[in-house]
Amino acid sequence: MSSRGWRAHSRWRWRLRCPPISRVGWGGRNYPALFAEAFGTPGITARRIALAIATYERTLASNRAPIDSPKANPPALNPQEAAGRVLFTTLPCGVCHGGPLLTDQQFHYIGVRPVAEDSGRAIVTGAPADRGSMRTPSLRNVALRTAFMHDGRFSTLEEVVNFYERGGDFNAPSKSPLIAPFVSTPIQKAQLVAFTRRPLTDPRVAAEQAPFHRPSLYSESELVPQVLGTGVVGTGGIVPQPIAYEPPISSNPDFTLGITRGRSGASAVLVVDDADPAVGGGIPASGALAHRTTTLAASGAGAGSGSISFAIPADPTLEGHSFFARWFVSDPAASGERRAGDHPLGAVPRVRGSWGGRALGGWGRVASDAAARVAPVRGATESLPSGHVAALRTLRAGRGPVGDPRCGGPRRPSARRGFLPTGGDA
Repeated sequence: MSSRGWRAHSRWRWRLRCPPISRVGWGGRNYPALFAEAFGTPGITARRIALAIATYERTLASNRAPIDSPKANPPALNPQEAAGRVLFTTLPCGVCHGGPLLTDQQFHYIGVRPVAEDSGRAIVTGAPADRGSMRTPSLRNVALRTAFMHDGRFSTLEEVVNFYERGGDFNAPSKSPLIAPFVSTPIQKAQLVAFTRRPLTDPRVAAEQAPFHRPSLYSESELVPQVLGTGVVGTGGIVPQPIAYEPPISSNPDFTLGITRGRSGASAVLVVDDADPAVGGGIPASGALAHRTTTLAASGAGAGSGSISFAIPADPTLEGHSFFARWFVSDPAASGERRAGDHPLGAVPRVRGSWGGRALGGWGRVASDAAARVAPVRGATESLPSGHVAALRTLRAGRGPVGDPRCGGPRRPSARRGFLPTGGDA
């Protein structure tokens, strides 16, 4: 097909890496089969997914920090850390941050924000004595966090120590009597901070070793789509943009690619091939994986959008191959060649990537499904076991889920480790 009268938009390139789930080390079982094994029926619901994740998380215990080896020889703590531990227990720190979890699991107002701006636990209880109160977080692995206090206002442990030394920043009748100004020397501050760092850190968590592997996100991988080149300017001086969000997985029956910022009502052709559907040679007559046409919706310059879905073959010979995708959009304002009786050819940037799904700007190589799979949860049932019931009772008592005042505000994951929340107020 001649390229005259069309605009070719950025190409994508990707590499097909994912085998069908049924072939990834699960004895031929897919997710419905695994859910049936764990829950009795194959239904996959948000509730069951939450139960499975919670069941796994309860098996994780960060219990190999230096403070967990008090009789180690040589001593687990160096002189500076040991001095910091003495200060920690001498000051009120150890009152709230005591016990194996280094938290009393209670709620306190310590003067992080004015109670008029942040009611804290009082939102749940309605009690004036709870105004501003937040749940005490554990200090285990606290040095791995990137933000402290329930609003993330501090970025270093030194700032936290200074906060407590001045007795907090705000006062109210509900403020804990344990929060009062005290005086310390620079050496003592350094000792206190030293105790909260290495002694409270489980090296397995710090190194992201088993069982504390941090899941690798698709967006962090080298498998994210790569946009190659630039597109051709069209109506309104706008270059339409390709859209590809879903991770590419072979055997996906409904894989979708989209386009936005195109000319409203324009005809658009998507070509997906193992060779670059280059501009200048016309619109390819076919594509190795897809050759589809759609009409862009919406109205106005740069407001046209559309998408095309197609099946990714369950073909193991495709795995690891690179593919290209390019949209061709009819646009009279494009500066491309002209085809008799049609509009100029415009181009969207090419994209290279892997089989998977939509990823902004194109398809990227996607890690093997084996990296993302979760072992089946055995013995879980829809009727909650006693541990779940206890957890629900805890929630009803006021210790709510992440992100609400019952647990001290939002938990902010570390930039390095998604399972290290700041919790409430340290």
